[in-house]
Amino acid sequence: MKGLFGPDVSILSKEMDVCLLRQQIYAHNIANVDTPHYKRKFVSFEEDLRQALEGEDIPMKCTDPRHIQGTYASIENIQPRVVEQDETTLRNDGNNVDIDYEMVQAEKNSLRYQAMATFLSKTFGRYNIVVRNIT
Repeated sequence: MKGLFGPDVSILSKEMDVCLLRQQIYAHNIANVDTPHYKRKFVSFEEDLRQALEGEDIPMKCTDPRHIQGTYASIENIQPRVVEQDETTLRNDGNNVDIDYEMVQAEKNSLRYQAMATFLSKTFGRYNIVVRNIT
């Protein structure tokens, strides 16, 4: 999507994929809240994305072929990492899942996904208006 819709839509799409993975991880943690020696997992992504975006050229809008061509930040190679938090223990059986924390994080993640989906829908709606007015 990068070429047609720009970096914002590409990043947003990637973030939505990460939200889906996070929801699976939160559900997995909640399902294993009573499993002895289970260690909670979480998704690491935003820091890697920030570093990639800072290391790339600033996107430039070109209205003339003689303008300097800038490149958008490439995020295709950045993948979310599932990390196990094994340095803590909340109970005597070695489990470190806090059900309240996981439920709150799952709800925050759900709201974040919904906000991104709404923004993406409105963005494509604007493109649709432009396309309809051209024809």
